[in-house]
Amino acid sequence: MTSFVQCHELGRVGPMVLGAVQLGLNYGVANNAGKPSRESAHEILCMAWLRGVRAIDTAQAYGDSEAIIGEHLERYPDHSFHIFSKINPGVDHRDASSVLNAARSSYQRIAKPLASLMMHNADALHLWDEGLGQAMKRCLDAGFAETLGVSIYTPEQFRAALSIPELRVIQAPFNVLDRRLLESGLLERALDAGRVVVLRSVYLQGLLLMDADQLPVPMHFAAEDVRGWENLCASHDCAKALAAIQYVRHAVPNALLVIGCERTDQLLANLSLLASPAFPAGMKEAIESLKMPDERVINPSLWPKR
Repeated sequence: MTSFVQCHELGRVGPMVLGAVQLGLNYGVANNAGKPSRESAHEILCMAWLRGVRAIDTAQAYGDSEAIIGEHLERYPDHSFHIFSKINPGVDHRDASSVLNAARSSYQRIAKPLASLMMHNADALHLWDEGLGQAMKRCLDAGFAETLGVSIYTPEQFRAALSIPELRVIQAPFNVLDRRLLESGLLERALDAGRVVVLRSVYLQGLLLMDADQLPVPMHFAAEDVRGWENLCASHDCAKALAAIQYVRHAVPNALLVIGCERTDQLLANLSLLASPAFPAGMKEAIESLKMPDERVINPSLWPKR
């Protein structure tokens, strides 16, 4: 199989990367259905392949997501997805054996080299020159992955990742309310440096699709920002889902987008939105005029646990 980097450079990957957290966990503030059954997960993966999706994003911390993907690849060997997976953030990043064993466990569950072995704990980047970098490179030498990468939450972490050339893949949050990486110029720097940029939280875990008046009580602190987003979409006569996804496509056209789902109809709807030519004139500029909220609204790791 052609390597992920070669496929990406040739335009054979994307723009959608299937987010697989929902296959292994109950995930998302707007998810009332919960984790899909095993067979439903295979149906989602089959439909993704049939509709041209060629990459999947998962992590060791996503419940049994890796195991489900590995089972699927064994059942459907022609579905040769490129798989990104992240090392459990609880792994001791100071211990080379722990890092190597973590990578080996993902490789064994998925039964093929990862397109990118990624760090889930970006706070550990400061250990790169203290042995972590050598440990991660040993994972490449062992054949567990084709490239190395990191999943970040903040512009500071993104900046740190850019300083490490070996990190070819950088995954980061970006959406209509969280435009920090665009306004800081960091996305442009990463793309100019030849990094593969993978953007997640396009729907901000479903928050951008919810009505302000229907937010669960623990999320009421986000109501003002959600209402402002609602009003902007209404004033441009544009559906929230379409505006959210097309803004990211227009703002960072060379990035890959991680989008998850719990059902095949959601998958098909997202693929349709990605392919849609509809994006009202002036919408991008209107979105970029929105005041960015406090970090507790745009960083789901700070949200109250449900």
